[in-house]
Amino acid sequence: MTAFAVPDFGDAGRSGVHPGGGVKDRPSVAWRALTKAAVLAAPVLAGDTLYVVDVRGSLYALDAADGTVRWRSGGLDEKWDYLNPVFTGSPTVWGGLLFLPDRDYEGCVHVHDRLTGTLLHRLKPGASCCTVAGDLLLCTDLNHGVRALDLPELTPRWHNEDFTGLLEADLALSATGVAYAALGFEGHHTHSGVVAFDVNSGAEIFQAGDDQEAQCPLEAELLSSMEDDDDDDDDDEEEERPSDWVLFAQAHAVLAESLAWMPARREHGDDGFHSQLWTSAEVVGLDPVTGRRRWSFQLDPRLASEVSGAVAVAGGRLFFIVAQGGDPETEPERPFEFMLYAVDIATAAPVWTIRLPALPVGSPVLADGLIYLAARDGTISTYQQLTGESVWQVNLDDEIVGGRYELTEYLGAQYSEENLAILPADEMIYVRTRAGITALTSAMTR
Repeated sequence: MTAFAVPDFGDAGRSGVHPGGGVKDRPSVAWRALTKAAVLAAPVLAGDTLYVVDVRGSLYALDAADGTVRWRSGGLDEKWDYLNPVFTGSPTVWGGLLFLPDRDYEGCVHVHDRLTGTLLHRLKPGASCCTVAGDLLLCTDLNHGVRALDLPELTPRWHNEDFTGLLEADLALSATGVAYAALGFEGHHTHSGVVAFDVNSGAEIFQAGDDQEAQCPLEAELLSSMEDDDDDDDDDEEEERPSDWVLFAQAHAVLAESLAWMPARREHGDDGFHSQLWTSAEVVGLDPVTGRRRWSFQLDPRLASEVSGAVAVAGGRLFFIVAQGGDPETEPERPFEFMLYAVDIATAAPVWTIRLPALPVGSPVLADGLIYLAARDGTISTYQQLTGESVWQVNLDDEIVGGRYELTEYLGAQYSEENLAILPADEMIYVRTRAGITALTSAMTR
């Protein structure tokens, strides 16, 4: 009964691989659709209709071919003076229904008729994300855990209130009925991690958390550099070792190539061994059954670095964006460079890396052999997955908003993921912007 719809991040595993072919040649603008406010949530394509929500809650159904508005529904009360962007989660499609999560405004999930936009129900409490798993609607919320409702009746099946502090990000789903949710991070509130649970019952399968006493990969180097002024140190002092705090990044889990993938950051703290405070990046692959780490790739731990967004996985490779700096001791003021990495899973070694002109919005988008990236100034760039070779680049002359914190300061940014800016389709790509939606198509097909 589920209508054909392209899930956010491409597939149920959220691998970043989209079924649409995208645009191979340098494109031109096919159409633009203006919204009443900026669009932070990724648009959703279902059949020939594109569903879009702006930050003020106006929901649009656009003709995917020409951008014509088929209907518009909702929106905040004009008297509402809450300055923070409220609607940041993408709509979710199931059959003839469309679900719009609303954690902040009315505190409910708005259920619309997909064909007319008519509001049918308001499901309380609210949610930051809605995910369809077969005939179940999974609603995740920062404070209310996860609840499952049977479709189409919307009757409650289970509610697990133990899963709190979840990141506002899509759940990765396995073919065996397991969901993988990422945790947000805020000091003294909740720590990062991945929670896996059974879709049908809500029972926890595992929870993989951060490691506050991880062995530092520079241990031998740090110990050898320490001056030993006292040969009579007691055994306890001799057993002290430099340690790191390894946390998962603010990104959704990706289920692909038999592992659950997460970017992580290694904080080299002030523990008496590290002379400076800095963070280095890595990517880990978790066992999807136990949550144990089975794969890892570390950038040079001597240099400052951090993965931006989630990883994308295709063809035995990981693709991810890194902000890369210098040595914290000798180059503390060195500007960050932005790099795109392709890493071979079998060897855990880079296949290629390229320097990017700017930090992209969100995560890499993959379609038909190409990697799509969007920058905040409206520049869309594509690269070959095999070689990293540049294919084409265009500028939309319209800003792309990276995250809710760019519109206003908001604590919830610590529990949200930067949404995708690009949605590939057949011979078309759709880009969310501050002004609305821009559709690009190959100049050769126009």
